[in-house]
Amino acid sequence: YAKPWRYRRCIFEGAKLIHFCSVGLVDSPSKKAHKKALEIAKEKGLIISFDVNLRINLYPSIKDCTNTVLRFMKYPNIVKLTDEELYVILGAKTTEQGVKILFNAYSNIDIVFITLGDGGAICFDRDGNSIKVEAKKIDPIDTTGAGDMFCACYINYVLNNGLKIRINNHID
Repeated sequence: YAKPWRYRRCIFEGAKLIHFCSVGLVDSPSKKAHKKALEIAKEKGLIISFDVNLRINLYPSIKDCTNTVLRFMKYPNIVKLTDEELYVILGAKTTEQGVKILFNAYSNIDIVFITLGDGGAICFDRDGNSIKVEAKKIDPIDTTGAGDMFCACYINYVLNNGLKIRINNHID
């Protein structure tokens, strides 16, 4: 595991974005290294992306897992969750309710992506706008890495276009 004191500010020179997920946030040196890297990234003004990617079995309990994820929500500008993760972490009854909770609790979050499996995905911005994109119907062979590919696509977009995403639908 990376050791926090090995992070030098110079490793972020020229960087625009840092991306992380909750797998590295289990109690270990990796968690401390993530915290230090995210603090430096925030200090340097990098865009921070968080793919929640819950792996509850890596934590002592569901509560420990959700508390850890919520403690790290103070860093990202962009958060990607599945609809199920949103309900587990925030206890929300609906996607819209969960997204409102995130935006109200964390002023640093600008964009929230909710993936819905074969139902597609919804993108929400802080201004109350959203857009849903339906998934194409396919017969998947293996879905391993689908969330990672989703993140890679939005990261590419943000690196080329910034944090403003054109969204046409407004939610209340």
